[in-house]
Amino acid sequence: MSETFLEAHTMGNYDPSLAIPMYEEELRANPNNIAALNNLGVCQIKTAIDSHDRGLCALGISNIERAIDTANQQGREYPIAVANLSWAREEFENLNN
Repeated sequence: MSETFLEAHTMGNYDPSLAIPMYEEELRANPNNIAALNNLGVCQIKTAIDSHDRGLCALGISNIERAIDTANQQGREYPIAVANLSWAREEFENLNN
């Protein structure tokens, strides 16, 4: 794991939009980092909620789905990503209202 990933992952109470480029940097170096994919998706969705951006929310959902798919390809389960995906889909629908 890169220092950037660890920094983004441990920022605590932060503006999720600030962590997005950190997770993107980590994924350029380690494209199969399932935690980075999941966390990037969550940050994108939180940012999308604040900015009412359905496109960004859809991108976040896609990244969480990639985290789940990557985990499955590695023979692993990633229940937090499954839970995040359910939440993300609800938020996507809420952005319609």
